[in-house]
Amino acid sequence: YQLAIHGTQSGLWEWNRTNGEWFRSPEWITILGYAELPPSDVPSYYDIIVDEDKEKANASFLHVMNGKTGLYEATYRVRHRD
Repeated sequence: YQLAIHGTQSGLWEWNRTNGEWFRSPEWITILGYAELPPSDVPSYYDIIVDEDKEKANASFLHVMNGKTGLYEATYRVRHRD
């Protein structure tokens, strides 16, 4: 699994709903321009979503949180660090 993700250079993030911890893959961090920052300074996925797309992304997230679906699927734009 890890080799396949690394080979595609896909950026992934994951949120552990139970303990609130975030995982952002090294590729995700690099793609968005945060590779030289310490992990604690890398923003969450929501913080970099383009303002016009936040409502749609949040609605999809709330569907998961409210038990309407078990899969978070959304398309939105994000801002690169620079």
